[in-house]
Order: sequence, then C-alpha cells, then structure tokens
Amino acid sequence: MSRFLVFSIMLMFLAGCKDQYFEIENDPLVGEIDGKEWVFGSGRVRYDQFYAQGLTGILFEEELTDPCIKVNTVEPHLSIAIPYDRGNFNLPFATSNYYVVFSEDGVTEYTANTGFIEIVAVTSTEVIVYLSASYDDHNHVQGSFSLRLCD
Repeated sequence: MSRFLVFSIMLMFLAGCKDQYFEIENDPLVGEIDGKEWVFGSGRVRYDQFYAQGLTGILFEEELTDPCIKVNTVEPHLSIAIPYDRGNFNLPFATSNYYVVFSEDGVTEYTANTGFIEIVAVTSTEVIVYLSASYDDHNHVQGSFSLRLCD
C-alpha cells in the first residue's frame, strides 16, 4: 500500500509539471480599457535599476515583430513596473515603485487597485506573466502573456 501511495504522489507531481508556454496560448490577456475591448498583442520590459528596482514596460494591443523598437503609443495600452523576482504579488503593490496602469490615450491613466500579478519566469529574453488587474468596470484585464526583455 505504501508503494502505491508513493507512486501516486510522484505521478501527481510529474503531471503537475507542465510547460508554462503552452498555458499562455490557452488564456491570453484580454479585458477592457476605457470600456473598449482590449486584447494583448505584444509588449516589452526593460530593467529599471534607478526607479523601480525591477522591470518597466508597456503592453500593446498591436502584434509587433520587435516590440523593443516601438516608441510609446497614444493607443490604449498598459504600462507596468514590476519586480524582476518570480512570485505572486497582490495589487496594488505594497510599494509605489511598482504599478499596473491602464491608459486609454497615453495621457489619461488609471492605476489598478485590485487583483494580482504572477511573474512565472524571467529568462534572458522574455518575462512570462499572469495578470488579473482592475481599476473599475471599464478598466480591467486578465490572462497570461509573454513580454520581450529588451536591452
């Protein structure tokens, strides 16, 4: 009986080890910005050693071949400043250096006041994230995404 129990537990652990990249396609980041449907297309982050002591970036609705060369936009988007450590963090962050901001036009901004962000993986080229964030009924997103890590 104990061998069966040990085998069952090992099987559960092995079955739980899935490739995170597969999950992103099954649960893409979607929501609303300023009451309009918004779907994540691409995004970028950079190391920010001076202000946030983490990663800062922007999430576009547009699918870009190289999001690192796109200048800031006046289209609806998300701006983020997040820790570069893996983990799960409640929103709003405990420190004002980190944030998730909804922007409808590059000027009007709403900082997420509820939800969480999970930094799943940080590699030399990308950051894998799951986000559930909300400011109000007109500004909210949820899902998985991958951001290009730029120089």
